[in-house]
Amino acid sequence: MNAVELCGGTHFLLLHRLPNGDGHAVETFARFSDVVPKMREGSRVSPIFSLNRSPVPKIPPKKQIWILFFGPVFPGNLQTDRLPQLYLSLGLLNIVCFCENAEQLKKATRYAEELKVYWEAWPIKQGKLDGPHSKIVVASHANLPKFLSIPLPDNSKHMRSAEREYQLLMNSSYAFAAKYIPDYAKELVDFDEILRGNLNDPDIETGFKHGLLVNTNAYLSRQSEQTYAGTPPIIENDSHHWTHSLLGVGTASLAILRMRQFVSRAFVKSELIAKIKNLENKNPFSKPLHQVDFKDPFWRLDQLAPVSDLTHSNQVEKTISSEKSNEPVIPHITCFSGRDGFKSTDVSLSVPQDLLTSCNTSTWTLLTITHEISHILVSGILGVILPSPKQRGAIQEVVRNLDKTSEKNLLQQIQCLLAFAIWQMDREYDGTDLTEELLALLIERHWREINEILTHSFDFLYFYRKDAKHYVSSVWTSWEIIPNIRERIPDYIVRTLCALHTCNLSRKDGLSTTTAQLLRHLEELSKHTRDANYIRQACALLKGKQKEYRDLLARREFFVRIVRCFLYSQHVEKILAREGLLGPGDKDGYPVKPLHFGTELIQNPLRFVETFCRDDEPDTLRSIWILEHLAFGKNECKNDPSTGRSD
Repeated sequence: MNAVELCGGTHFLLLHRLPNGDGHAVETFARFSDVVPKMREGSRVSPIFSLNRSPVPKIPPKKQIWILFFGPVFPGNLQTDRLPQLYLSLGLLNIVCFCENAEQLKKATRYAEELKVYWEAWPIKQGKLDGPHSKIVVASHANLPKFLSIPLPDNSKHMRSAEREYQLLMNSSYAFAAKYIPDYAKELVDFDEILRGNLNDPDIETGFKHGLLVNTNAYLSRQSEQTYAGTPPIIENDSHHWTHSLLGVGTASLAILRMRQFVSRAFVKSELIAKIKNLENKNPFSKPLHQVDFKDPFWRLDQLAPVSDLTHSNQVEKTISSEKSNEPVIPHITCFSGRDGFKSTDVSLSVPQDLLTSCNTSTWTLLTITHEISHILVSGILGVILPSPKQRGAIQEVVRNLDKTSEKNLLQQIQCLLAFAIWQMDREYDGTDLTEELLALLIERHWREINEILTHSFDFLYFYRKDAKHYVSSVWTSWEIIPNIRERIPDYIVRTLCALHTCNLSRKDGLSTTTAQLLRHLEELSKHTRDANYIRQACALLKGKQKEYRDLLARREFFVRIVRCFLYSQHVEKILAREGLLGPGDKDGYPVKPLHFGTELIQNPLRFVETFCRDDEPDTLRSIWILEHLAFGKNECKNDPSTGRSD
C-alpha cells in the first residue's frame, strides 16, 4: 500500500445538457464561484478532492480523456502507484481517476475489477461525454424477497396513497441496498417486518399508523436518494442535494449509518433494557426508594447485573415506538436534512447537511447524534418504568404502592420513585395528594421535560463518559447555531445541571457543587467561543439566579438518581468506550494523522469523533477525512472481557 494524503484542494465536476438534446458536456472548475454561472436546467455538480496533490483536473478541448469512477473503497487501501490522477468524492463511487490515455484507463479499470467494486468510465471527447460504460452486476436485477410484494395490512382508505408509496419505495431501496450495502438490506427487511406488525396491530390508532407511513416515506426517500445518487449509471441517479447533485453523498450517508449501527448493536449486546426489565425479579428494598438517603449503600449496588435470557433484548429489536409502547425502533432510517438537523422520530434519525463540511468542529460535532440516539433508548426505557397516561390500571397500582412497602419487586419500586419524582417537580401541586388522575395529568404535562432530563443525563454518562468540560462545550456550542432559542435557555440550563449532577449526588453540597461547576465551564467557554450569545446569557442567568436553579435541580434530583443508579451500567460504558487502535489506557492516541489515510480501520466511531471533532473552525477536507474513516471503519463493539463473554 502507498501513503494516501487528502491534499491538493477542492475542485468541482460539472455535467450539463447540451442544447437540442445533443448529449452532455463535462467541465471542471477550481472554484465554486465559477460553477454558479454555469448552472442551468439539468446541470449537476459535485466537489472532488485531490489525493496526493493531484492537480486541478483539466478537460482538454481537442484531446480525448477518460474519467473513471469506482468504489466504495477506503482510501487507505488504494495502491496509488497503479492509478493516475486521483480524487476523492463523497459518493459511493468515492474514487475518481482522470486518465490521459486508453492504457491508463485499462490499468485503472483492471484495478477496480480486482477490488470487486462498482465502476463507471466516461470517455470525454472535446469536452463532450461520449457513451459512458459501467460495471452493472446481474445481481442488482435479482428478484426481490416475495414478502416485500405482499400487500400491507388493510387499514383506512385514507392511508392507501401512503401505503402504495411505501411499497414502491421500500422495494427500490432494498434493491439498491442489496447491491451496495448488503447488511443494510437485511436491516430493511427487519424494518419492513416491524412496520407491518404495527400496521396490523388493532390496538394502535389509525392516525398513528398513518403518521408512521408518512414519516417512513419521507425519510426513506431522502436516505435512498442521498445514498445511491451517483451510482451507475450516474446520469440516471441524481441527487436533490444541489452541491452534490452529480455524485451524491453515499459515503457520508454510510458514515452516519455506521455510527447508528455501532450504538444500536452495543446496547443490544449489553442487554440494557433486558436488565432493567429483569429488575422485576429482584426483591424490593425495605422501604420506598424516595425515603432512602443517598448515603445508603443501596444506591451503590450494581442493579444491572448480566442476565442470560436474551428474550427481552431481542424484543427491543422488534419493537416500534407507539402510544401503546414507547420502546425503540431498531433500525432507524438515517439521513441528512437541511431542515430537521439533528432529530429522531419513531422511524428515523437525521443529521444536518452542514456536517458534510463542518463535522470537524465542536459546534457541528457528530457526537451530537448520541443525544438523539439517547432519546430513542430513553423512550424505550420509559416504556418499561413509566405507565402511559392511558394505562389507568397501571397508574392506579403505582399510586396505591406509593409510600408503602407493598411493591412486589424492585422494578415496581423504581416505577413508584419515578412517579414521586414527577409529583415533586410540579410546584402547583405542593401539598396535594397524588391521585391516579393527577399522576396521569402530570405525566402528560411533563413528558417532554422528563424525557429530556433523562436523555441528557444518559448521554452524559454513556457517550461523554462523565467529562463535564467536554459535555458542556459540546452541547452549548451546538446550541449557539440554532436560531431563536433565547426563551429555551432556562430549560437548557436545568437539563445541563441534571446531567452534571449525576456525578455529584453523593456530595454533601452536591447541588451547590453542580451549579458552580456549570457556571465555571460556561464562563470559560464564553471566553473562547466566537459569538457566544446564548452561552453569555446562560452565564448571566445562572450567576444571578443560583438559588433558583439549585431549587429547580433539587426538585429534579430523583430523576438524576434514577438514571445514575438504575439506567447506568459501567459494563455498557466500557463496551461503548473500547477502541482497539488506542491501546492500553488510551495514552498514545489514534495512530492516524489528520488528512492522511493509512491501512488502520477505526473500530469505535464514538471515540474517533470524540477525538477529532473538536476544531474551532470548519474545514471541508478534515470533515471529509472524518466521514471516510467512519464509513469504512470496522465499527466493532466488544463486550467486557471481565464478563467472560464474546461477540
